Amino acid sequence: VGSADLDSYIDRESLNPLLFKEKISIKGKNDIVKEASYDQKQSVMTLAGVRRQVLPNTQDHLSAIFNLRRTDFDKIKDYDININTNQKNYSLKGNAECGQITLKGKVYKTVLLKASIARRDKNPYHKSTISMLLLKDEGNLPIMIKVFASGAVINVRLIETR
Repeated sequence: VGSADLDSYIDRESLNPLLFKEKISIKGKNDIVKEASYDQKQSVMTLAGVRRQVLPNTQDHLSAIFNLRRTDFDKIKDYDININTNQKNYSLKGNAECGQITLKGKVYKTVLLKASIARRDKNPYHKSTISMLLLKDEGNLPIMIKVFASGAVINVRLIETR
């Protein structure tokens, strides 16, 4: 049993992250706590006092989802987002398929995002896949996220909105 708390603080103008906080709790283990700050103008991320060079418009996990929610997938089908919350620069690269689903007799417009996450330095051992189902009429609201990473599958489902 485990849980994760993620917080992303985003610049209102650039929509790039300024600060990312992560806390992962797993029963029987010490919590993992991480805080990364970003200086996008200098292309630098600081993590645990160590400054690392990042690519322009580098995102954390949450700010990447935030920016995907703001994307018009009727116009943009392919995307490639710079991600870094740790040590190396990664690419979130994928495509979008517009569609629809019917629930309880009501038709909802959807976007299915399929992407791979890989290190920009092409290291073959650090790859993951992610798929997200978004509700278009609700501002590209993620209702399902499925991640395959390090031999594990993580499924996230939206169960309620308030």
